[in-house]
Amino acid sequence: MKPRIPSEEIIITLLLVLAAIGLALTLLFAPRRRANMYDQGVVIGRVIGVQAGGPKSELLIVEDRSRPEYPNRVACEFYENQRSKLEGVANGQLVRVVGSIKSREYQGKWYTSFSAFQLTSLAHLDAAPRPDPVADGDELPF
Repeated sequence: MKPRIPSEEIIITLLLVLAAIGLALTLLFAPRRRANMYDQGVVIGRVIGVQAGGPKSELLIVEDRSRPEYPNRVACEFYENQRSKLEGVANGQLVRVVGSIKSREYQGKWYTSFSAFQLTSLAHLDAAPRPDPVADGDELPF
């Protein structure tokens, strides 16, 4: 008795099934990437806090001075395992903070936080006062 050889249709079907299984496994076990954001600015303050039942965290307040007339302040949260990166950071220092933005809804309100995981010191600036946008008089800057 001669062994039976599968037809081409069966072989093609098996290859397609194996390819689909491989793609499904790749998508299932692929590393998930976070959407990383960054902010660059001058450190203007630090706040140390303890969350109820959670780890200690420290907020690094960074001010973006790219538009001095409208400064933007961002509170960058460093959790306990990342707080060692804040050693040596002083007010007036130019830094770049990389992290992820997380939002969650609680009782109809949305809360957003910037969880930082990387801090790079760019330079040290003198803590010079910002120019007053309405120095010419009582006119509004817009």
